[in-house]
Order: sequence, then structure tokens, then C-alpha cells
Amino acid sequence: MVSSFDHIFICDSNEICEQCQHFKCRNTKESIEDDLETILGNPSLCGKEYPKIAMLKWVIDGGLEKVSFLRKFLNLFRG
Repeated sequence: MVSSFDHIFICDSNEICEQCQHFKCRNTKESIEDDLETILGNPSLCGKEYPKIAMLKWVIDGGLEKVSFLRKFLNLFRG
């Protein structure tokens, strides 16, 4: 009995993938760029998919200044 897994190989390079009759790339450069722009444009999605990039983006966008301002504001009420 011959197993269907006897002829498995790993597609680990573009050359091998392009030669495989079963391979079809589902992504294009444009689709990847669109997906990344969508994820980076949504803070919730970005935080879920790329938490380190989300934190960096938050700091660059002035997130630390907002927290500092909020702390100062709350300290006014605490006395």
C-alpha cells in the first residue's frame, strides 16, 4: 500500500513553489499592502496583530503626552 504522503516536499523557496503544479499564491503585493494599511489604521486590530508596532505608533502619536496630561489633571483633584 502506497501512502499519499510518500511524495511530500516543503516549498521553502520561490523556485520550488513556482515549479509546483498545485501551488497558487493567494496574495499579491497590493493585497498585502492593503491588509497592512487596514491593520495599522485600526488601533484595535493593530494592537491585536502587532502589539509592539501599536505601542510604538502610540508613543509616536503623542500617547505618552496624553497620559502625562491626564495624570497631572487627576493630581489636581487629589490635592
